[in-house]
Amino acid sequence: MSTVRVRKKSQITLPAKASAALGIAENDLLEVEITGQTIILRPRRGEAAAKVARLPQYAGMGMGLSADPDITANDIRKDREAWK
Repeated sequence: MSTVRVRKKSQITLPAKASAALGIAENDLLEVEITGQTIILRPRRGEAAAKVARLPQYAGMGMGLSADPDITANDIRKDREAWK
């Protein structure tokens, strides 16, 4: 049995052996179940979990875009024309 420390924001680090044994990798989702005084963590598998796991690759994509859709569309047109 391993011991983990609860950090800021209630974060824990899974022991490497446990992660490896269950095939848990960075950005995988875990389901949390409370049963009495026990916390159960289960890898969440399936299409929805895979989609959520891919979200970090899109982080920051909208940085620098205007909140005004007309300005954004105009900027995109200018960029497109520059590539011709």
